[in-house]
Amino acid sequence: MARRPSRRILPPVHANAGDRARYRSILLRAVDRMNHSLDYWLSARWREDPRASRRIIDTMKELTNRWQSNFDELAPDVAGKFGARSVAHSTARMEQLLDQAGWTVEFKVSPQIQAIMNSAVTENVGLIRSIAAEHLQNVEGVVMRSVQRGYSLSQMTRELQSQFDVPRKRAILIARDQTAKMTSVVTKARQSQVGIKRAVWMHSHITAPGRFRPEHLSFSRGTHADGPSGKGPIYIVEQGAYLEDRWTWPGFEINCGCTSRPVIEGFE
Repeated sequence: MARRPSRRILPPVHANAGDRARYRSILLRAVDRMNHSLDYWLSARWREDPRASRRIIDTMKELTNRWQSNFDELAPDVAGKFGARSVAHSTARMEQLLDQAGWTVEFKVSPQIQAIMNSAVTENVGLIRSIAAEHLQNVEGVVMRSVQRGYSLSQMTRELQSQFDVPRKRAILIARDQTAKMTSVVTKARQSQVGIKRAVWMHSHITAPGRFRPEHLSFSRGTHADGPSGKGPIYIVEQGAYLEDRWTWPGFEINCGCTSRPVIEGFE
């Protein structure tokens, strides 16, 4: 009886923690500067004359224009550097893993990878700009309500402070989520380029209780209900796994920390 070729399952490619921390730090510094400016100038105008509603509203409009412009200018540079670092990290890690498995591969910046990076940069530019847009709209709402209801400075300040943590949380989410997603799509592309057909879905197991995606966990355990992609944990790289009513890949969805382990076929 002929012996069937065995397979080798390589380690996963994880998102680079340093890139994620750098991205998060840049966004948080920008958010903190914006919050400090909003708090300082709106409080200053209120102290001058809380009844001068027109001047307070005009100040809010000036701050909105200033900080939206600041984030609009910041976004392309931050997103571009993030995209380039993510591609470089994921590519280098895949080359290292393949080399350890006996394959010497030197990836090039193919049209597919360039398209992935361009798409990621565009998405991240929009996300960064949206941090300011959503926050400034919420703060403007606080100012308008404070003027209309005749709030004191302390009342307005309390409402402002309740809003200031929202963009910080959003910045942290964007940095974490986009780093994982970028690693996922680049890894998938590199796996396909060298002919890797299948991979093992690995659940992160580090999410807080109640915060993980149950279908991702069950698929990684091979206990998912039968569907187009089977029960798992092995899936077709090009196709992905059919979870939560759509085709997807490890690390692709919001707050998904899953990874994949490529399956190398044909080892004797």
